[in-house]
Amino acid sequence: MKRIHQLLPDLVHGDAISNHAIWIKRILRAWGYASEIYAVRCYDRKVVKEARIFDPDSILREDGVLYHHSIGCELESFLVGHLGPKCLIYHNITPASYFEPYRPDFARKLRDGREHLRIMAPHFSISVGDSAYNARELAKMGFAKPGILPIAVSPEKWEGPPDEGVMRALSDGKTNLLFVGRIIPNKCIHHLVEAFSAYLSMDPHARLILVGEEHPDDPYCAHVRDVIQREGLREDVLVTGKVSDAQLQAYYRSAHLFWSMSEHEGFCVPLIEAMWYDIPVLAYKMSAVPETIGRYGIMFTEKGDLVSVAALARLLVRDQALRQCVLKAQAKRRDHFLPHVVESHLKDIVQRLESQGE
Repeated sequence: MKRIHQLLPDLVHGDAISNHAIWIKRILRAWGYASEIYAVRCYDRKVVKEARIFDPDSILREDGVLYHHSIGCELESFLVGHLGPKCLIYHNITPASYFEPYRPDFARKLRDGREHLRIMAPHFSISVGDSAYNARELAKMGFAKPGILPIAVSPEKWEGPPDEGVMRALSDGKTNLLFVGRIIPNKCIHHLVEAFSAYLSMDPHARLILVGEEHPDDPYCAHVRDVIQREGLREDVLVTGKVSDAQLQAYYRSAHLFWSMSEHEGFCVPLIEAMWYDIPVLAYKMSAVPETIGRYGIMFTEKGDLVSVAALARLLVRDQALRQCVLKAQAKRRDHFLPHVVESHLKDIVQRLESQGE
């Protein structure tokens, strides 16, 4: 086997799955394989050179294929028919119920993507999730003995200088509470805004920073804006939209706490990124979050009392002894996702592909 290619629906700058695919391509090429990323869509000029538009004739019968599955798309029929070595990498599919009240059309795509897993299961003898949580879901869908390929998170990504304008703006003495992730229903941004409202009663000189892609015409984004307005927080909540790497680095460098109320994550890369910036993490204990954080972070299990959750956030900001204890533990956890550690998992997959192709 001389070629191992990757397939996925979309390649997007800043997206965790896209970054994972780009990293895998570079490792495979370093190992001597010819390797390309084939995407159904790639409109993002920042990563357009990293991918080719999918053409079934570009992939030969004997080529190895790594398929990243996170939503239903047009690739399933090709993958079922591909008789060469192949592995499905599962990044999880958000339960459709989160999107049903806001975008029922997208909710249908999510249901289709989950159902397609059952269809593909008999055709993939090799499969992995990027977390044990995702691997367990693959097993429930009929995949035989799925493995784990974590997402590599390297501090080298942040070696460039942070955005000076953002750094100046956030160095005004206020407490900066940060969340990084798309403004979508399963992230429960509205819960975070409500909890932040309670936090302000304990620390009135604070701001909540929401860094992530936002679509103004999206009903859930509009709902989050309504909650911000209802709570009287227009001056206290900063919604940045999509940002550059330099800006993202500045937001991380300026943060006093990373705070997540998300109810569904297949992995959640920003949790590990926050650890590399020595930011204490406070997160809701659901889905893959406990596995990503491990026993090294602070999690809460109830949302019914947001004042208590806000009090825990305030404690992590104010109590220096507690902060140092948490940061020391997080420094151990983040090492589990260094590239050289994840490479060993990828090598196991490649060896299985080689055996399948013989």
